[in-house]
Amino acid sequence: MPLSDFVISILVMFIFRLLNLSLEDALSFVSVFKHSPLKRETVVTALTTLHKDRSEPGAVSCLLAATENRDIFVFDPQAFTILVKMSSPAIPVFICASGLCDVQYTITVACRDAFIYTYKKGNTEPKHHFAPGSQACGLVRVGKNLVIGLANKTLVCYTPRGKHLWSVGLPDLIATVAIMDPQSKMSQAVMVSLKNSEVRIYKNKYLVNTIKADDVVVGLTFGQFGREDGVLAMVTQTGCLIIKILKRIVTFEEKELIPGPPQAQSTKLNVPKKTKLFASSTMREREMGTSMHQLFQKDLFSLRLDTSRSYVKSLATSMAPMVTGHGGSYKISAQVQGIGPLFNLTVAVENLSQKQVAMNLCLVFQWDESLYCLDKKIIQIPMLIPSIQYKYKNNVECLDDNGQSDIIKVYLHSHGNPVPLVTANINMPISESVVFV
Repeated sequence: MPLSDFVISILVMFIFRLLNLSLEDALSFVSVFKHSPLKRETVVTALTTLHKDRSEPGAVSCLLAATENRDIFVFDPQAFTILVKMSSPAIPVFICASGLCDVQYTITVACRDAFIYTYKKGNTEPKHHFAPGSQACGLVRVGKNLVIGLANKTLVCYTPRGKHLWSVGLPDLIATVAIMDPQSKMSQAVMVSLKNSEVRIYKNKYLVNTIKADDVVVGLTFGQFGREDGVLAMVTQTGCLIIKILKRIVTFEEKELIPGPPQAQSTKLNVPKKTKLFASSTMREREMGTSMHQLFQKDLFSLRLDTSRSYVKSLATSMAPMVTGHGGSYKISAQVQGIGPLFNLTVAVENLSQKQVAMNLCLVFQWDESLYCLDKKIIQIPMLIPSIQYKYKNNVECLDDNGQSDIIKVYLHSHGNPVPLVTANINMPISESVVFV
């Protein structure tokens, strides 16, 4: 510590009292205290405990205190003497410890210079230090890692050597940070109190629960209270005490706030072991890959050729229900109603052209005369206006006693053209037989 800082830390209390007095009172104050011995008074900034020789629940612990004079003390639990004294480069505001005082321990402090310092047993000076990027609002140790609440609305996790592991953004400023009792079911969880009166519980970087309080929670702790092992005690800014008991059968689910792939996506699949058949097939594909590809291409080209031929044939014979050509574009569809032996056949014809009006058309029906009898063989269509569907009905009677079914063909012809414009094949349903009572 520089000499100027040392003098200021000694005289700060006298200076404050002297500056608040009038001139006459100041002279009397100086005359009274001018022969008083100088005492180095300080203020404790952070407290925590460290197990002495055993880490069992209820074991004896040593008291750790960080002071305004940048000192860290470890006190004996019985004689209340100073066991270890360490110095800090800056004023500590948060402190946490792990290990055993008589064996090996690690002490971590967060200071006002926005740095985190780590001490090991036998070292009076910090062994490691790193800067999290903002002023610390809370510091807890979760396992071997450090979870720090920062003033930039962020909860971050670091290793003791300063390696960044993860960070979580928060909706508001942090009021305080505490750890949940490792002995409970919600082990190694971090509780974060926010300025919007929320208390959030995080397991690793996942939010598992949110508690809404009536006021800003400035202090909280979790542990055993009476017969209950999981009790959360909170103190609000107005001095209100809130006690909440964790149910013994409660379970928490880890949910990430940032949208992304589901958690099941990271689960490894139970892939079966490779069999001899798989290995032989793989070897065959490697050795005969070229010939297999050529055979596949040949089959693909054959399929495309057959498809093209069928399409050209349907256009040449007008077998498609919708066709473009012969001076226009037409669409034909049919609907059969009835269960037999009498059917009502409705044929819908539509002119798909935009402006051209079709005239002098007719519908021609073709059927097996041994099975069916139709009222009309030809239906005249004098005109088809574009974008309007015209419906024409024809009665069909099934002549077969066994109710056999067949195809009725409908052709759309234009006068003077023997080739049909559109052809529709209508599959007639099986006719119900007539029952005489």
